[in-house]
Amino acid sequence: MQKKLQAEVSQLLEEVGQLIQQGERERAYQSSLRATNMAPGEPLAWYVRSQTAPSSEEQLMCLSRAYSLD
Repeated sequence: MQKKLQAEVSQLLEEVGQLIQQGERERAYQSSLRATNMAPGEPLAWYVRSQTAPSSEEQLMCLSRAYSLD
């Protein structure tokens, strides 16, 4: 992953953590969606998205994707 993209994805993932701590799960989920769209090959982005997924089906899909990439 190129450095600029990697920095943007890292920033989004940090934002997700902060939003979760603030109780803003929907905004956290939207940021995690952006991260996986920007870097679909990044296992950490999928793992973080699983933490904010609105359904257990999506949670499982995200964890499966993270596992297959790592």
